[in-house]
Amino acid sequence: MYDASYNKKTLARELRKTDIHNDPSLKVEATKDVLLTAAVESSKTLFDGSNPLRSFSLKGKTISCVDRLAYDLVIRKLCKNLKHATLVRQQNRNAIIFSITKLLAEGTPYRIYRLDIRSFYESFSTEYIEETIDSLRKLSTQSAKLLRYILNSHYQAGGTGIPRGLPLSATLSELLMQPFDRKVKNAPEVFFYARYVDDIIIITSRNEKKTAFKKWIAQQLPGGLKLNPTKQHVKTAESRVEPYKPPALQKELLQFDYLGYSFSVKEPPKDSTVSQSLKHFRSVTTDIAPKKIKKLKTRISRSMLDFSKTGDFELLKLRIKFLTTNFRIKDPDTHQTRLAGIFYSYPFIQGVNSRGIQQLDKFLKNAILSKCGRIYSASSTALTKPMKRQLLGHSFLNGHINKPIVHFHPQTIKLIQECWKNE
Repeated sequence: MYDASYNKKTLARELRKTDIHNDPSLKVEATKDVLLTAAVESSKTLFDGSNPLRSFSLKGKTISCVDRLAYDLVIRKLCKNLKHATLVRQQNRNAIIFSITKLLAEGTPYRIYRLDIRSFYESFSTEYIEETIDSLRKLSTQSAKLLRYILNSHYQAGGTGIPRGLPLSATLSELLMQPFDRKVKNAPEVFFYARYVDDIIIITSRNEKKTAFKKWIAQQLPGGLKLNPTKQHVKTAESRVEPYKPPALQKELLQFDYLGYSFSVKEPPKDSTVSQSLKHFRSVTTDIAPKKIKKLKTRISRSMLDFSKTGDFELLKLRIKFLTTNFRIKDPDTHQTRLAGIFYSYPFIQGVNSRGIQQLDKFLKNAILSKCGRIYSASSTALTKPMKRQLLGHSFLNGHINKPIVHFHPQTIKLIQECWKNE
């Protein structure tokens, strides 16, 4: 039976390897016991009556964190209790992309809505949050008290909605969005709906009226939330599939970006050798979204700039390897290991045919060999020919096709990412 109480045994399960790595004294049982005693007491006294959250600014957003491990253990347990009581789960990114790719290939008319919620975490109304917490019959009284106290502390410090940056907030936001998700998913003309945090995609039969439908979507949002008018994109495949006859140019019906991918839908060529069942499907190409390509290029440039200042070639080599290969990372919340990197971030693109991969490899080669520009003129002077040969041995194409997995120690990853902060 699941134990939702806050005691030494349950809170000890919330300790992570990273906690012990950051504070080796926790290997001593007596020290760990002092921590767990403090955590239990914090759960009883509502964080000793103090604000358990600290905040900092990043890219114009206020990010919340917890700087006392005893408090953090309580909040981790609270998050686990909330998940157990509500069974909420964030949708899987890869599952969403797979479904979209299959649906876009359908030969019927359809319409795609790409929508974004403005200031997602900060905009939930206090009244709506309170109503939702009140409705949680399976959440223990103590957990509800802790949750309300955290939110009230956030409000008293000048915050709105729910604090951005906490795993607890991600779980709470999924809970708050459940009624909206159900309404849109069950709408008559909707045959696919997905939401990943604040990014929404809807595929309809195209029979609805666009303006009225968008207005209806906005009206279904939870209290306080609004759609971002600058991030609304609607694309339509007006008619059934119409294969073209080569050598005519292949017609692109629509193109859009979602969750780091760029999708392009085109009419298929007429081909007498293709079976009748496949003639009714459109051609769908997935690639890395331009915004993500730009981000990777920026990381290459910043790596070169840092090298031109420090002369640390080993670190530069690690950074290029990190960008062009794949690696394992451990989720601190689930303790599960997952794969990340150029292939595992974009498994649905065809590396050989990907224009995005080609762009990145061309950019990397130019960054290594170029002598022009403020950054590359300095880095090129510092790089010897043997160094350049080593760097040229890395490529995004190889990382995607061959899927090499390289081990990076967590501290090494932290060092690698140091010059990419605040990007």
